[in-house]
Amino acid sequence: MFTVYVLRSEKNGKRYVGLASDLRRRRAEHRRGISRFTSQNQPWDPVYFEEHSSKKEARAREIFLKTGQGRKYLDRLFSVTRTAPGSSNGRTPGSGPGNLGSSPSPGAVREDR
Repeated sequence: MFTVYVLRSEKNGKRYVGLASDLRRRRAEHRRGISRFTSQNQPWDPVYFEEHSSKKEARAREIFLKTGQGRKYLDRLFSVTRTAPGSSNGRTPGSGPGNLGSSPSPGAVREDR
């Protein structure tokens, strides 16, 4: 199994996209400052990962996430998962009326079964 992962710097919000066959070992290397980039921007929070069965598949995904389109994908992904500043209702920036931070009435819930 190969893992493509994204770390976010607590220091400055920068992202690091990487690939590892042993994610625990690789994260320990980041914490020890093995990589110059990650050592200068510590501490890091893991924010995303994907597992792939082949190294070729994982490497292609890592390369994509480092392209302009891949960065846009991650930006969209993270903008949905972050809470709006100053918001206490759990809404995210750009969330529509479907996510108002409260439970909808039973009549408003659609069940597709």
